[in-house]
Amino acid sequence: MTESLTQVSRHIMRLLLFAAVVAVLGHGGARGQQNTITGYNQIVGQRDASQAARTNVSRTGTGSPVGRDQCNRPGESYFQTDAAAGQNNWYCTVAGSPGTWVIGVGPVAVGASLPATCAVGQQYFVTTLGATYGLNVCIATNTWTAQSGASGSGTVTSVSASCLPWLTCPVLTATTTPALAIGAANSQTSHQVIGTCGSATSFGPCLLVAGDLPPISLTTGVTGTLQAAQEPAHTGDMTNTAGSLATTVVGLNGTNLAGLSTGILMNTTGTGVPSIATASNFPTLNQNTTGTAANVTGVVAAANGGTGVSNAATLTLGTSNQNWASLGTGIVKNTTTTGALSNAAASDVYGLWAGTCSANTYLGAAGTCGTPIIKSVLASNYTNSSSTPSTIISFSVVANATNVYHCHGLWQQANTSGYFGFSMTGPASPTSVVWDFQKENNVSSNSPTLLWYNGNGTSYPTSIAATGAGIASTDLSWDLTVSMTNGSTAGTVAFQGYSDGTHQIDCAGRVLLHTAVSQCDARL
Repeated sequence: MTESLTQVSRHIMRLLLFAAVVAVLGHGGARGQQNTITGYNQIVGQRDASQAARTNVSRTGTGSPVGRDQCNRPGESYFQTDAAAGQNNWYCTVAGSPGTWVIGVGPVAVGASLPATCAVGQQYFVTTLGATYGLNVCIATNTWTAQSGASGSGTVTSVSASCLPWLTCPVLTATTTPALAIGAANSQTSHQVIGTCGSATSFGPCLLVAGDLPPISLTTGVTGTLQAAQEPAHTGDMTNTAGSLATTVVGLNGTNLAGLSTGILMNTTGTGVPSIATASNFPTLNQNTTGTAANVTGVVAAANGGTGVSNAATLTLGTSNQNWASLGTGIVKNTTTTGALSNAAASDVYGLWAGTCSANTYLGAAGTCGTPIIKSVLASNYTNSSSTPSTIISFSVVANATNVYHCHGLWQQANTSGYFGFSMTGPASPTSVVWDFQKENNVSSNSPTLLWYNGNGTSYPTSIAATGAGIASTDLSWDLTVSMTNGSTAGTVAFQGYSDGTHQIDCAGRVLLHTAVSQCDARL
């Protein structure tokens, strides 16, 4: 059979094509071959890999492709081999060098806290309560955002609830803001608890039985005061009625006193058991017990209850015999230890008061000593023509005492230029000295000139009122008031006068001085 040229050509082309396929596939045939495709390849038809033993359609590598890998066309994929499981797949969304890559979301990872790093699109569920609790999405590299819960709106049409038999639970405002009002059901048996009482196995209202309560120690588990109604009845030496705190002693050491006869009780050494004493239990007495002695003669010895001495005129006190008839009329003073009596002296009396007490002070009702009012009158006129002060009148002062002095009188000078000057001395370091000195000068037409001097401080006034009289041999009045609080030193206060050193001052003998705790009055 002869073939045409066309047919021969077709056979030759098929033979060459077969030889080329065999060369490419090898002896194992097309189904058993392994091929490496390089360069740019594009499938425009269909590729069915449903029967493939495995498929690997993504490029693989380590590390994230973000900011690193080129992307020629959107849809390219990349498998990151060192990423956490479920976070390996990356897809290119914008071509470029590098391209824009996003992670293909796989299973949501779960953990107690968010990882420090994340890729865009990654999801993570946090199980710990707090700001990040719930689902979180990575919206930018290493930036997580917590997703808020779902929200919506609608209308509640009804809400109902059922409760246990011993409770009520009505629903309040069921269609707006439903709320349960839990309460106790009515008609329940009183004095019950909720639980399983006794041998019961179901939970519900029941009455407690003794076995349900733990034992309570009366020594360590109970505190407070036992109420009278709980007081038990006591027996023995002391009895009472149950529920009453009123007790009655009926015996001593097991012996009921009602069982003893009338008589004198006798104690038994060692046991304390009482019994009725007999005559043999009493010691022998040293006096007549069958009658009453008319009198006791002689001196009763101390061992027998007496003093051992005759008290006809002497009374024994302590270790000293004292005949009161030998004491003088007055206040009696006792002597410590011996008991001897004697007449009290003045010092024994004012020694009972506080402060510095002496014969020159008085005893105050407050228990302290004070300076009495003292009035003094000069026995004769005071004179002085010297410029050196000399004492007109003086008096004693105690330490730490306040005294007020008031002195007044008449004075005159032998010459118009002479004067009556004043100074004051006293114990060192007075606490306070307040003074006021006034005198008349230069009488004209029965109208004298009044000179007035005063001061205060912690020192005594000196060289005061050195002003001429202005008139000779004429009586002129003077007045002095001093309030002084003495320091810690007792001593003598003196009021002094002086003149100009030539002419004599003359103070009349009628000078009168009054001193007191609160007042002093003196007249010259």
